[in-house]
Order: sequence, then structure tokens, then C-alpha cells
Amino acid sequence: MLDEICFRTNNFYMIVILCLSIMGWTLYQVYLQGLENSRLQTQAEYLIQKEKDLIQKGKEQAQQYQAEMKTQSEQEQKESKLSNLEQLIEQKIYEKNNDIVENSLLHHSFTTNAPVYIPTRGEPTDYYIVGYLSNRKNPNQMMKLLERYLYSGRYEYCTIHHLDPEIKIPIYVKNYQQLSTGDKVEVPGYKSKFKVYIYDKEPFRSIPY
Repeated sequence: MLDEICFRTNNFYMIVILCLSIMGWTLYQVYLQGLENSRLQTQAEYLIQKEKDLIQKGKEQAQQYQAEMKTQSEQEQKESKLSNLEQLIEQKIYEKNNDIVENSLLHHSFTTNAPVYIPTRGEPTDYYIVGYLSNRKNPNQMMKLLERYLYSGRYEYCTIHHLDPEIKIPIYVKNYQQLSTGDKVEVPGYKSKFKVYIYDKEPFRSIPY
């Protein structure tokens, strides 16, 4: 009877120890699972924050690019308006000077019998082709560049409309300077500027015999 009681007591202890072991192992697994879930949640939050930072950075770069493009566009518009104003002033001065000269000569013709309006620096030459113009925004659009010599290193230029060869378009160059390859000019009626290309001039040749 005593042996049977001891056997039952030992079995009870074994069952208790087994249950405690199972509970301990289960709690340990729950603990490990909690650590894994915490790690995954932290990693997910990091990735989400990183994605938000990238989106914010992209928005800031896009806004900065738009601001730079707007500033550049405003600067180009100011330069274009200033250039047009300078050309208009030069044209008005040129027309005013011509009116003054013509009025002076007309007055002189009524007061004297001497011949008047005789050019002292020679007649301007006829226009002749010296190169071509290329549209900076549309390089395939090219037009002839014509030049004529006035006097004292002064030149006048014009071009031909790319759709109608009967239309001559005057080109106003500051101080009537001679154009060179690479110069930029504005042609009335066209929004973008044109780049100048001057043909190479043939060298002078002579017959030595």
C-alpha cells in the first residue's frame, strides 16, 4: 500500500514538472514571437519613414526645379524686352537722323543753286549673301543672311522670309557692327534668336605672268 502511494506521488510530480516545462517552453516561444513581431514592426516603420522622406525630397526637388525654370524664363523675357527696346531706340535714332539730314538738305536746296544731297562717303553697296541664319530652337530652319556696306566700318543686314522669298526682313545690329560666325541676332516676326554663320571668303588671287 505504501509503495503504491509513493508511485502515485512520483507520477504526480512528473506530471507537474512536465506541465511546467510545457508552459515554460510555450511562454518562451511567445516571447520569441513577440521579439520577432517587434523587429518586423520596427523595420516596417523604418521603411515607411524612408519612403515618406524620399517622397518629400522628390517634392522639394520638383518645387526647386519649377522655381529655377520660372526664374530663368523671367530672365530671358527681361533680356528679350531689353534687346527689343535697344533695337527700337537705335531704329528711331537712325530715322530721326535721316529726317534731320533730309530737312537740312531740302532747306539748303531752296537757298542755293549748288547741287545737293551728294554722298561724301560713297553710295552704300548692294546687298549680297555673306552667310546664313539658323534658328536656335529649330536648327532645320535656316535663312539667307545678306549684308551691305554703308561707310566707316558700318554695315546693314537683312534676311529672306523662310516661307516667302519676296519678303525682305531688316535685321538691326547694335552700332551697325559687322557680324561674325557665332553671333546671335533677333529677326522681327520670330520669337527665338538666330545664330549667325558667315561663309569663308575666297582669298584674293592674281595672275603673276
